[in-house]
Amino acid sequence: NMWLLNYWEDITRLAAENKLDKVFFRDTEINNIIQILLRSYNNNVIVVGEPWSGKTSMVNALAQKISNKEVPESLQDTQIISIDIWKLSMDNKYSWDLEKKLKSILSNTENTSWKIILCIDDFKNFIELFKNQSTSDLWVLLKSFLSKWNIKIIWTTDIATYNNAIQTNTSLSKLFQKVEIQDINTEDTT
Repeated sequence: NMWLLNYWEDITRLAAENKLDKVFFRDTEINNIIQILLRSYNNNVIVVGEPWSGKTSMVNALAQKISNKEVPESLQDTQIISIDIWKLSMDNKYSWDLEKKLKSILSNTENTSWKIILCIDDFKNFIELFKNQSTSDLWVLLKSFLSKWNIKIIWTTDIATYNNAIQTNTSLSKLFQKVEIQDINTEDTT
């Protein structure tokens, strides 16, 4: 299934190869993400912040900590796989629909010996792809993935999308634990 490589990237490998920018002044948010991932239940994260606030850099920072073995043992050797959900849905080379493609990716990750955290950037894109389906359909799809496959998800989104699409949906808000990216106080950086 080499076609899968068109849609994902191993962020922890990039961290191990020092190909990611360093992240500073975000220890609180990164530690919050780690604490959520360590839970037995309710262990999926949604990183919320304004555009360009550094939501994706939180994932990169986590990958660096995993690569450097600076995380608890249960998270060591975990791979963070970033999925390009938009590219996955727009590629018409394959006749499968998005759901089948996602299931194929998840089944391939589960068939490996890896411990996997899927990172999907921008929840708004996912909602846009499912705009012709109800949010209950979206919830059923996400819940089935998380219960069937032993994976965790880190998603990023902006504040407006979180407030309008996730916080107002009890099922979705239970599925993801919020970590909000705060503006960095310039006094803290000196």
